[in-house]
Amino acid sequence: MMRLMTIVFALIVCIHISACIWFLTYRLSDYSDESWVTRKGLQDESNHHKYLASLYWSLCTVLTVGYGDINA
Repeated sequence: MMRLMTIVFALIVCIHISACIWFLTYRLSDYSDESWVTRKGLQDESNHHKYLASLYWSLCTVLTVGYGDINA
């Protein structure tokens, strides 16, 4: 049981870090009109909502074969 909990915790941390890096790509692009945030219409949303979108992308990427419905 301890091994399973360790693996799940490590997976959650990896997904969080991946989501943070994905959100960082938007910030490093100086909020470009060509970013994933603009393409998804999230530019007027709060940072919390943008992080949740990043977390969703990261979760889909880690747990499935492809990128899901949010493209890189």
